[in-house]
Amino acid sequence: MPEQHPFPDEFSPIGSSVFYAIRFAPSGIRSPLSLANAFYRTLRNIPVTCSDPGVAAEKLNWWRQEIKRSLQAEAQHPIAISMGELQTRYSLPGDYFEPLFEAIGKEIGAVLIENDIELENHCRHTGALFADLITLIGGANEEQRRSARKLGSFQRMVEIIRDLGIDLRRNRCFVPSHRLQTYRLNPMQLLQIEDEDQLRRPLSAITTIQQQLYNQTLDEISARNGLGPVLSMAAMAERVLSLIHADSYRRLLHQRTSLTPLLKLWISWRCQRSIR
Repeated sequence: MPEQHPFPDEFSPIGSSVFYAIRFAPSGIRSPLSLANAFYRTLRNIPVTCSDPGVAAEKLNWWRQEIKRSLQAEAQHPIAISMGELQTRYSLPGDYFEPLFEAIGKEIGAVLIENDIELENHCRHTGALFADLITLIGGANEEQRRSARKLGSFQRMVEIIRDLGIDLRRNRCFVPSHRLQTYRLNPMQLLQIEDEDQLRRPLSAITTIQQQLYNQTLDEISARNGLGPVLSMAAMAERVLSLIHADSYRRLLHQRTSLTPLLKLWISWRCQRSIR
């Protein structure tokens, strides 16, 4: 059963953001939450751990078929076996994860996002889908799941900004080309930027929009029960974004901004305290 999936595990190690987000959830759902995170991170890791695009595509397709087999109790991988049980337990549609597989597939090889709509779709099919799943496990209602999906998209957007330098070195750029063109930039130029204002202007505009969406979503939430892990992860992401913005994006291309475990613990504790 999903309850038997370990927590913490290699995808939610002690000190990580997701560890503290799950740690404060009710004990009865920590294992299913850890399982959902392990599955999500396994897929998300494929494009960045497989240097050969062909191998990455083959591995992703194997997981797609494995999830289908899991619904027939024919899967082989322990995570897939448990995911089949989780899908049955929470009555997930058979194609629930297909948008995630499609989105991960588009991350294989070089990545170039053309416009805001393409970026929004990416965030909705990755971060928002994951947030929806873990709030469903937490017992959230449909209204809360809508809020969770918005927070999940926000969290993925923060990851995109935080990992800009890392992604550019992997020939991946998730910042929409049309936004860069507004400031006479293109993805190939970003790593060679010498004028910090050139990078600050487009990213600051994106940050402002994301901060507004985050605050608006929090204001819309009428009941927070069931949203604990998503609220914690979004709050930690918001703090990361605030630190990056306060630094004027100066170290963004060369240093990954992260929070200390103690700060993650404090943020998650405050989020959970606000629910009670």
